[in-house]
Amino acid sequence: MVRLLSVQEALSRWEEIVPRLERVLAKNHGEYALAHVQTNLTKGIMQLWVLEGVTGNLHSICVTELVDYNQFRACNIMMAEGSLDSRWAPAIEYIGRLAKEQGCVRLEALARPGWLKKAKQFGFGLLYMKIYKAL
Repeated sequence: MVRLLSVQEALSRWEEIVPRLERVLAKNHGEYALAHVQTNLTKGIMQLWVLEGVTGNLHSICVTELVDYNQFRACNIMMAEGSLDSRWAPAIEYIGRLAKEQGCVRLEALARPGWLKKAKQFGFGLLYMKIYKAL
């Protein structure tokens, strides 16, 4: 079952969530830090979702942010942790439904290449690639 945590619940479960966020943040390239995520969750800029098993055990987490582009709004899955398996299907459907209620016209994510292969089963496609050059 997927749930959007309130700010209060996210903070009350912070010790349980932090190790999972740290695993995700260790794989990024410095775009985000734990303090940044915590601040933006507290301010309501980011949203924290948990995917839990029937016994309430934590399976996966993801962090989203609503993005207002020039011509539309999107729900950006900023980071996710855990296995991208069939348990995510209802979670992605639910996140998409709530995002649509907030005026979003698409779900999007910046993902590593391996995630694209798995995400295709949930209807995701490739828009473009992000390239970089260190300075």
